[in-house]
Amino acid sequence: MKFGAKIYTGIVLVFSTVFLLGGYMLISYNYEKAIDKEIKAAIELYRYNQFVLQTSFMNGDNKQDFDEELSMNSRLMMHKKDIVNNMNGKVAILDSNKNTLYSLFGGSNNFNELLEDLDGMMVSHCIKRVNDRDYMLVGGHITFENAPAFNESVYLVTGVSIEDVLDGQRNIKEKFFAVYFTGSFIFMVLVFGFSYYLTRPINRLMQATKRIADGNYGECIAISSRDEIGQLANNFNKMSAAIADTIKELEDLVRQKEDFVSNFAHELKTPLTSIIGYSNRIYKKDMPREEQKKAAWYIWNEGMRLEALSQKLMEITFLKHQEFMLLKIRADEMLRELTSELDYIAHENNIVLTCEADEAYIKAEYDLFKTLFLNIVDNAVKAGAKNIRVSGVYRNEDETYNVRVEDDGFGIPESELRKITEAFYMVDKSRARKLHGAGIGLYLAKKITEIHEADLTFESDGYSGTCVNIKFKCYGDDGDE
Repeated sequence: MKFGAKIYTGIVLVFSTVFLLGGYMLISYNYEKAIDKEIKAAIELYRYNQFVLQTSFMNGDNKQDFDEELSMNSRLMMHKKDIVNNMNGKVAILDSNKNTLYSLFGGSNNFNELLEDLDGMMVSHCIKRVNDRDYMLVGGHITFENAPAFNESVYLVTGVSIEDVLDGQRNIKEKFFAVYFTGSFIFMVLVFGFSYYLTRPINRLMQATKRIADGNYGECIAISSRDEIGQLANNFNKMSAAIADTIKELEDLVRQKEDFVSNFAHELKTPLTSIIGYSNRIYKKDMPREEQKKAAWYIWNEGMRLEALSQKLMEITFLKHQEFMLLKIRADEMLRELTSELDYIAHENNIVLTCEADEAYIKAEYDLFKTLFLNIVDNAVKAGAKNIRVSGVYRNEDETYNVRVEDDGFGIPESELRKITEAFYMVDKSRARKLHGAGIGLYLAKKITEIHEADLTFESDGYSGTCVNIKFKCYGDDGDE
């Protein structure tokens, strides 16, 4: 059963049960109050008739007459209608054997159930249908022990019609059920609309999840409320966006891995082809000394490329399978130390290498930072730079430490900046291969900055050099956070 149908069925069942129980209790209460009122009225009427009967029998003028007439059971009241005329309601008088002496109910009546086990001043009451009419009957046993010359007893039955009460009860029930069925119909229509309104966003969510399952990971739904369902829809949209971003990242990762394998195979193929070709020429042909030296140089040069490539791949593998502990280090001292280690490279390439750094602490792993620094400087050297300026700037406003490496080399076209950290990507492939480059240096630099939770950015206009900026979280100038 669908959720909307569950809501609809549950609410209708609860409403029907509560409405019926409430109506039943209200009608029953009204009926009981009406019957209690009729019982009290019937008892009061009985007491009045009892008083009239006892007063008449106790009257001295009539005692002898009644004494004579009691032997004439069926004619007693026929001669004493003046007594009955003073009574109210329907009346029946029975002798001590419960035989009817006089009755205004008409027909043949049996009051044994009402008068059974009556003793003394007790009275009983019941509802009984007599001659197609419903009455509230009250019966009692009357004795005349104190009457002179008259020691008899009779049963007195007084009846009050309750047809109006029962008719009113039936009318109330009919009206109640009319209201119940009309109200239930209107209520079911309203509940249906209410459940549809409530479940419509859920149905949208269900359809959206189905579309996501079919591959449409960027699926979103419109938010039309601020309640829990609206919050659920909002969270669903966030989840959908996160899934879409994750899928895109995974697709990019797969693409990068495919590109990595393809580029790696290509980078292996070129030097291996040269090595195999020149080796085969040396092996199969008698070559002049100069040609042998030239072939050997090509073999050595391509071997150096393979060696550089294998070292870079080992570094990548090392980064992926090693956990590093970052320690607080004086950034300015580390930059000056690493810069001094590169003096020989700068001297060999006629490069002016300078370093200026503010005193501050960052968290770093020394060997990784050294690899990062060397790769960036090596790229500047390969770009033909004659001036390389290393700086470390402490920014108090955002508590960061910016390591900048600026050069005046060939520069990087702006359109290429977002690609240069991809594995095996080279802006100038011929120049990079000539200098034993494999296009992995900046890819390593990016991975190392991620380990340090730092930001790596590049600035260049394509012709007047490049600026590499690495932003670290700073721990002040005394090592405290």
